[in-house]
Amino acid sequence: RYSIPDGQDSVDAVPGMSDSKNWISTQKALQVFGIVGEELITLVRALCVVLQLGNISFGSNATESAMPQSGEYAVVTSDIELKKLSSLMGVSTSMLEDSFTEKIHVVRGVAMKMKLTPDDASKACDTFAKELYGLIWNYLVEKINIATDATRTYSSERSSQLGHISLV
Repeated sequence: RYSIPDGQDSVDAVPGMSDSKNWISTQKALQVFGIVGEELITLVRALCVVLQLGNISFGSNATESAMPQSGEYAVVTSDIELKKLSSLMGVSTSMLEDSFTEKIHVVRGVAMKMKLTPDDASKACDTFAKELYGLIWNYLVEKINIATDATRTYSSERSSQLGHISLV
């Protein structure tokens, strides 16, 4: 849902470009900023989580033959995708489903669980994906700015310097 532009069934390959070559170039670029090893794996896993969140879909607990009732609530309808997300995040599927389909209100010190509608559950999932993507972006900007900070990276023995980059 997040990786394919609206109205398209798939993303076309760019002629003359290779995903494997682009991945190698990306790894080399990230290495310049100190993102290697476990740090790179964690970054890629976080990006995969954002993309996988786009595959989660929600529906109503009511069946087609049942009459709509005020007790309708959201359920995850993409069990396989939820299992993939669970594996990526290292969190149980039931915990993930609850986090997307319920909200907790605390009233006078008493916590009450409230079921969400399918639309609200989808919005909660999207909000989580956007927040995680924002954190990834901020992390990358910080790593780039640290790596390009002349006060930290300057060496009189170096003939060339990287400049400070602002990605705001």
